[in-house]
Amino acid sequence: MFLAGLLALSGCLQHKPKLPAPDIGVPSLLQSSKSSFASLKEYRGQVVVLEFWATWCGPCVELLPHMNKMVEAFAGKPVHFISVTDESREAVEKFMKTHPMKAEIGLDPEEAAFRAFNVRSRPEVFVIDPYGRVWIRVHPSFLYKSDIEEALNAPPPAVQISVKN
Repeated sequence: MFLAGLLALSGCLQHKPKLPAPDIGVPSLLQSSKSSFASLKEYRGQVVVLEFWATWCGPCVELLPHMNKMVEAFAGKPVHFISVTDESREAVEKFMKTHPMKAEIGLDPEEAAFRAFNVRSRPEVFVIDPYGRVWIRVHPSFLYKSDIEEALNAPPPAVQISVKN
């Protein structure tokens, strides 16, 4: 009985409406064709996997191979992996000499993206669907290819029609 109730509840949670992602930018990007982006709206029509991390974060470093495999798995697809840190360019570039990262690196020294997404700990990942909605918020160790594939196939937002009398 308890298990049936739990399964019913989990089914309801999967259909929870998706909320719009905060429309933030990142002032500086490394390993990207762009030097920065002013708005997540620039990525509409594509999935954005936004990872918040730091060089000093043990779990972040431990999960680099997992995240690198994710980037490789979606090469050539409309998916952007952006790993955001509040650290300096120098610290990140030094770190990357011994810890290669395949994602684009967002430098957010003022922590605007961290505040906008209410990030309190690291690592944390947000998958944003092509319509700009947060599809999933998860620890990267629980991020699966299927999460990103589902976001790629996300249905468009429901359109509400108002009728005037």
